[in-house]
Amino acid sequence: MTPSLPVLMATLAVGLAAYAFGRNAGWSDFSAHERHVAVYVVLIVGWPQVWTFFVGPEMWSTAEGAGFLYPTLWYLPGFVFAVVYFGRHVFTRATRFDIPAMVQYSTLLIALVFIALGPMSRSDVAKLAIPMGLLLVTLVKPSEIRGSIVVGLGCRASLLLITGSVLAAVVLNPGRVLEPCRIDKCSLAGQTLTSPFAGNGNILGLAVVMIVPFAVAQLDLRGAMATLASVVATIELAGSRTAEIGIITAAVLVLAIWSWPAQRRAILLLGACVALAFSLVPAIYPFGGTEFTFRGALWSEARQVIAQHPILGSGPNTWFVMRLTSIYDLNYSPHNGWLDVTLSIGLSGVIVLAAAVVLKLLTSEDDERDVLLLYLATLFSVSALESVYVPYILAILPSTCVLPFLGGPGRPMWRRNVQEGSTHLSRQGLH
Repeated sequence: MTPSLPVLMATLAVGLAAYAFGRNAGWSDFSAHERHVAVYVVLIVGWPQVWTFFVGPEMWSTAEGAGFLYPTLWYLPGFVFAVVYFGRHVFTRATRFDIPAMVQYSTLLIALVFIALGPMSRSDVAKLAIPMGLLLVTLVKPSEIRGSIVVGLGCRASLLLITGSVLAAVVLNPGRVLEPCRIDKCSLAGQTLTSPFAGNGNILGLAVVMIVPFAVAQLDLRGAMATLASVVATIELAGSRTAEIGIITAAVLVLAIWSWPAQRRAILLLGACVALAFSLVPAIYPFGGTEFTFRGALWSEARQVIAQHPILGSGPNTWFVMRLTSIYDLNYSPHNGWLDVTLSIGLSGVIVLAAAVVLKLLTSEDDERDVLLLYLATLFSVSALESVYVPYILAILPSTCVLPFLGGPGRPMWRRNVQEGSTHLSRQGLH
């Protein structure tokens, strides 16, 4: 018997996503290059989740059963697309290189050094090669890419694809993708999504919440509210509490911007700063080992490792190696963005990533900058309890590091933006 409540929630999410997508599809309004970027967003955001929660569980009962096909089939389309895109445009005269994206890409070189100096397996090569390929798209801009518009279209299409695949999964294969919820994180449906390739629905909740800042851009209030509601329904079915923090952050800021459009920049800066402070608390404060469902123990372990090599880090594979020898389950990461990056590539790596983000903000036009600030606020809020921004090795959501660098190339830092009469993030729409 098909569980009725999960099906109803998934159907609601699909309907709302379809409504939001229909509000501002505008495919004919984009240049060929922008269409390519929109397709690429679907390949790196939507496609992996379709395989994790629908196609993969239909084909295999365990991740081990998929062998080398996991995660190859998950990221191969995006990888091939990125390599071809980069190869076609890197030597074109009109192409401009995105300096902030290149700064972020340099963290992959740091990871390459660590992996090259240590024992290297085929798995290590794949975990480095995949993000090296995926991030190539961010490096070259054959023409001006309107990030808040084009990436937004790709994100809304991805949301529709993801919610549609979740609905298909809970209808056709509930035995493998639904499980009784934990007492401390039970959803309205009484069941939560799971997958042999994810362990639980957390990755799905994080995937949809991290596309919200771009997905609501350029939409009117009804479209934005439909997007937020679709994401809320998906997160509720996924049972991700961390994603709930992210959607609350994004929704509050969107509503605040809509209510006080003249203060949008101050609202976004304040939201990003508060979220940043929130994300730093677990990295600094010594919580007890059992607090936050045993995340306290992970944070304590990470701080001890960081103390050994604070400047250069201990390498991106360190946590994985520690899992093999630990007497308790260390999970996939320290479950805090700052601790994960510092442990892997040190404070120097943190500075490099921070420089890339700041440069991107400084060189973006005003409308792009507003969307990026909303993105950062959402990212910081989920980074307190999860590690999703990891550009230097294959992590749970590689798309998180790609989306903010797809727009541009923006303006040079030394040229003042004199455009007047902008209506971005106004009552005419979030743009």
